[in-house]
Amino acid sequence: MPFRYILLLLIFSVIRSGISDSSYCDLVISPDDINMNLYPTRSLSGQSQAHDVFVTVRNIGAAHSGSFDVELVISEVEGSYADTLSKLCSGLSAGIEDTIRFDWRIPSSLTPPVLISFHATADPDSSCPESWIPNNDAEVVMEFIDFYPNEDDWPLKLSGSITTPPILCDVDLDGDLEIIAIDGPFF
Repeated sequence: MPFRYILLLLIFSVIRSGISDSSYCDLVISPDDINMNLYPTRSLSGQSQAHDVFVTVRNIGAAHSGSFDVELVISEVEGSYADTLSKLCSGLSAGIEDTIRFDWRIPSSLTPPVLISFHATADPDSSCPESWIPNNDAEVVMEFIDFYPNEDDWPLKLSGSITTPPILCDVDLDGDLEIIAIDGPFF
């Protein structure tokens, strides 16, 4: 029994040493690396607005990856909607990660509540010398209870961070409250 165990350990270590060759990259995406706002909005006018979907890709291998595509397949779990988005990553050095931002426009054909699958794949064309391909992709399923209605161009994307609580006030004295927030540093 101990001999078989030692033999198996020896075989696995030889296999692993061949996999972890210093000439290969190892691109990794896990389910936790796929993120988006769980409360997406639709404009009241019906125009589709872009929503950010973020996918983080890591190179845990020993070599630079070279450039590769990252593909994101967005599909309705129990329906016919499917869309494929693709972005180019210029390459990752060993031990480095990058977060790729995809713009997804929610089609008017989706009716909440709905389950949506987000399936991301790094290097779907296998253009990089890869040490272990099975960890190149991940999937996460998100349930959207509603697509919340908003005015056009809302929510507003800001370049900085809001560091103070926003306030409501009638700035232009038209009877409607506006949201006021400080974007960036202030003195």
